[in-house]
Amino acid sequence: MAARDGRFLVGLIGSSIGTSLSPALHEREAGKFGLAYQYRLLDQNELEVPVGEVVAAARLAGFDGLNITHPVRQLVPAHLDALSPDAAAPAAVNTVVFTGQEAIGHNTDLPGFARGLTAGLPDAAGRRRNR
Repeated sequence: MAARDGRFLVGLIGSSIGTSLSPALHEREAGKFGLAYQYRLLDQNELEVPVGEVVAAARLAGFDGLNITHPVRQLVPAHLDALSPDAAAPAAVNTVVFTGQEAIGHNTDLPGFARGLTAGLPDAAGRRRNR
């Protein structure tokens, strides 16, 4: 994510997110790193427009990225230009990064869970189960 004028504009898309602690948490932590960070809530219940229109509006408004939460994680991929491998497999996105003219979807849950599992259970044998 490349900020314009040293500022970042990011948001959270989901339903009933008005009480989310994400804006305060992200802005406070970014401030510790000297980043000017504006975090906005884009609540589907309040906006009453399809998620694709919210993503398109965020892109036009100059957002640098979006966090995606319930219940739209599986709806967002259809409105993006590309998916990272971690987002393509589950066809679910929890992070969108706007880079130039592209909106790229990522899923940080799977690699984050895998790293936590590996760190917490370093001696466990790894195996993949097909369903």
